[in-house]
Amino acid sequence: FHDALIELAKLHHQQGNFGRAIERLTEVLERYPDDVQKPVLEYLLADSRRQEASRIARTLDTEAMPDAQVVAFTKKREEYLRSALDLFAKVQEELDSRDEAKLSETERVSLRNAYFFLGDCAFDLGDYDAAIKHYDAARERYAGDPASLVAMVQIVNAYVAMGDLERARAANERAKRFYASLPEDAWNDPYLPMTRADWERWLDSTSELYGFGGGDGG
Repeated sequence: FHDALIELAKLHHQQGNFGRAIERLTEVLERYPDDVQKPVLEYLLADSRRQEASRIARTLDTEAMPDAQVVAFTKKREEYLRSALDLFAKVQEELDSRDEAKLSETERVSLRNAYFFLGDCAFDLGDYDAAIKHYDAARERYAGDPASLVAMVQIVNAYVAMGDLERARAANERAKRFYASLPEDAWNDPYLPMTRADWERWLDSTSELYGFGGGDGG
């Protein structure tokens, strides 16, 4: 039953059925609080809540509904984001305390994503100062990792959201320089959120959208 419940929870997450994943992962962690996979399971629960919050946000943006339902959905979205923040921080603390050489590949990916998703949750909550702090921590922790571009671009977006275009321009230039510095083989990681071509288009479009000027994106 233990193994089947965990596999079912993981399957729901993989299939994008995040509501069901939240239910099953919560059950797993309540039934087996000392499970050897606990940090990974907590990561999956945090990510399911983050993604369910994103689904709610899309629903609020695209569907008409009564005011009371808008309030209820908005409250639930915030609850998911705040609980995801807490869980990602817990995963980060637990896995960072271990010998990195002994982490499994799944644990390494969970740790790396937890760093970045802390920033995403704070950003989606509108707490841009906290988002920048988390993204900076992710950028420093994974300084040579192409995934750091996620954090660097989001720092740009956070400064823009705050109306601080001077810092946004500076952050955008840092992102472009970092992109240009990466060797070709840095893009071989199958867990990267975007390909090199995707990033080049993203950085170029960011410059155009915010009027940051020219320069070579790569």
